[in-house]
Amino acid sequence: MKLKKVIALLLASVMAVSLLAACGSSNDGGATTPPAQVDTSSTGQVDTQAVEEIQTGYVPWDFGPHNPVTITMWIVTNSGEPAADNKIHRRIQEELGVTLDIEFTTTDNQDMRISTMLAGGQYPMIMGTTHNDALMTAGGAYLRLDDYLATGNWPLLREHVEPHIRKLSYRAGEVPDGFYQFPNYNRWYGPQIQFEDWSAPAFWIQKAVLEDAGFPNVDGITVDEYFELIENYAAKYPTIDGVPTVGFTLDFSEGRQWSVTNNALQLQGGANWGGAFPDLNTGVIRHYITDDYAKRWAQKLMEINQKGLLDPEAFTATTDQFIARLSSGAVLGFPHQRWAFGLAQDSLRAEERYERTYVPLMPTFDGIAPHYSTGQIMNVHQGMGISVDAENPEMLLDFLEIMMTEYWQKLLFWGIEGEDYLVDADGSYYRTQQMRDEQYDALWQASNQARAFRDQLPKFQGLWPDGNADSAGFQGREFFDGLGEYDQNFLTAYNKQYWAQFFNDAYEMPSFYPIWQLHGMLSVEASLANQMLDEIQYPYFARLALATPDTFESVWEEFVGQVALIDTQLYLDEINVIVDDILANQ
Repeated sequence: MKLKKVIALLLASVMAVSLLAACGSSNDGGATTPPAQVDTSSTGQVDTQAVEEIQTGYVPWDFGPHNPVTITMWIVTNSGEPAADNKIHRRIQEELGVTLDIEFTTTDNQDMRISTMLAGGQYPMIMGTTHNDALMTAGGAYLRLDDYLATGNWPLLREHVEPHIRKLSYRAGEVPDGFYQFPNYNRWYGPQIQFEDWSAPAFWIQKAVLEDAGFPNVDGITVDEYFELIENYAAKYPTIDGVPTVGFTLDFSEGRQWSVTNNALQLQGGANWGGAFPDLNTGVIRHYITDDYAKRWAQKLMEINQKGLLDPEAFTATTDQFIARLSSGAVLGFPHQRWAFGLAQDSLRAEERYERTYVPLMPTFDGIAPHYSTGQIMNVHQGMGISVDAENPEMLLDFLEIMMTEYWQKLLFWGIEGEDYLVDADGSYYRTQQMRDEQYDALWQASNQARAFRDQLPKFQGLWPDGNADSAGFQGREFFDGLGEYDQNFLTAYNKQYWAQFFNDAYEMPSFYPIWQLHGMLSVEASLANQMLDEIQYPYFARLALATPDTFESVWEEFVGQVALIDTQLYLDEINVIVDDILANQ
């Protein structure tokens, strides 16, 4: 299999640095009935002979303690590793005879680990990544699964992807077109349930800041008003529990810089489109990284840095350090998505420092109507796949199929009945306050939840036939009852019932949304151009934020000049072709 695309992308940073140097830059910075035949019109044809061979020789693996097997995995996660005595992993071993031998990698280290694995050409049996550019697929590390799913031998897995097979399939040409990776989140069964705020970007603010300000109206808040709240609180409370107050911080660690640069989209009223921004009225797709709003966002960071509100470690901290910073309770605000800092939020809750946890706000420039939330977007090219080195892919698919059953999904997300949750007379799941408190304790999680494993696992999201939600966070009664008294009073003060109500009401987006999920379909050349844009904009964004009022304009002009040297139109042209294809075949 060709490695051209992967090698090109992995070398992109070197080429971008060379480009800057050449230009004289001063930068120093399951179901019982198989579903209907899978639609493969966009994924490459199913090999009928291969399907027949798989079907003919298929004998489900006999899972159980009498037939032990070790499954090797590589998983990207920030949820923390399980303890050696983890009861869910032990349950999998005791009931299925499966020992999970997992290598864990944090998101800011996954690019390096991917390059090492692709260079070595050896892979564990199952791999789960969060890299939406599909580098592992393009590098030939994943097994194409279309023929396997077409047999009907794994109906739950097939049902999981079939309605979305076109969007989930890789079509960039480095390996045969087809389906390689099960989505890890937001494949909903039925209507979405949203009480939490898992997928939307936001400008988060510590609840104590709003409480101290008298619970001000935050609907339609501007960027200036957001930072004014933080500035006033920091001036009033220069320390928090003995720790110097940090007005505003960032997660600018490797692979997370988008959590800062993409804010230019939200601040101008856009959704989380990613690499480009379409005008839905004209159909024109454009880059936004050098537009006026991007400049104003960088300038705003420069201004708060001049005021001493910006964390001096904002551009150098790792993801772990960012989480630790939030867990201290001394940070007043930051931009990000809720899933990315859950450990910090859980840590503060476990310490019953509810006033130090965070609530999402939607500031914009000039009073523009916000459009932060679009509902929860299914992840594409993120999640689990079977490696090409797997000697028995059918056994691995059998295992994933079992994990998709209601029994194991409830065990993974609710826990063990009687220990982690109870069932009332109506069959509704709930937890005692002690059980709820345990959920936020990191040590308890390490021994009692398989969080890292389930992060990348294909999963059921929605309501089960018995009326219970897939997890406690989406169970209406349990969600509100599970909040501490402080949070309940906080929501009441804002006349809200759950955190997602701090966002705009989501409405249906075009079928090609979001654009960042289309990057896996780009050619080598367009992917390289897009990667080079990132390699340029990220260090320049840091330089702009750390500039002074008298140097900002010169750094901005230099940045715009460097972007102009990249063939951005090639990227935009290919995105337009992909969008037209989606619209023509939806």
